[in-house]
Amino acid sequence: MTDMKCDMKSNLLFYNIREFPDEDCNGLIQNLQLKLKLNDVDIESAHRLGRRRDQVDKNMTFPKSTSLEVDKSARPIVARFASRSDREKVKREGSGLREHGLNLSEQYPREVVQKRKELMPILKREKQKDYLRYVTIPKYRVALTKLRCSSHTLGVETGRYKKLIRSSRICSNCTGNEVDDEYHFTLICPKHASLRELYIPRYYYEFPTIIKFVTLMSSNSTDLLWNLSKFVFHAMK
Repeated sequence: MTDMKCDMKSNLLFYNIREFPDEDCNGLIQNLQLKLKLNDVDIESAHRLGRRRDQVDKNMTFPKSTSLEVDKSARPIVARFASRSDREKVKREGSGLREHGLNLSEQYPREVVQKRKELMPILKREKQKDYLRYVTIPKYRVALTKLRCSSHTLGVETGRYKKLIRSSRICSNCTGNEVDDEYHFTLICPKHASLRELYIPRYYYEFPTIIKFVTLMSSNSTDLLWNLSKFVFHAMK
């Protein structure tokens, strides 16, 4: 269990699987794999997350320990797969679980989960904005939305997880000794100069200012938003 907490890159969370006291979590996940027709995926271990709610299972007749029933109040099961490729196979086919009332997701560290909760209201507001209508290709729209919502891997965010003060969250991709924030990433960092020249008008980055950055991010120009989203997508790779 300790290893699963330390390295979540091979883990998936499974939701809405009814809980029984004699259950075999490995067997439950293997049953899910059968539903998804994934017989060549190996599981190292699986267990429930959180404390058991004893009242759930009192005075009940229990089926076999690997029986799959839906219960949206059940604790999720975290499963660790033998390899990331195995995990990705299950993740890709995970949409097939919805017809059975089940679901899955990646497992994230607690601080990331908290950050995602904080960003949800912002994301809902972002969905009402015009750029989501103009940028219609999902991968570009997602990239731009992540930048706007601070749901990215720039130093200004990752440094926060490390409890660094903002002025210490310096860009590691250049020698400018500047905070690795959205403004620096979009208009200043030399690493992305060629992409910037390709996708962003010279006016914004030749003599960059915060005002120009805000103007760029709040633009309603379809062409500008398309190109900006492409820049973000490719620069974030």
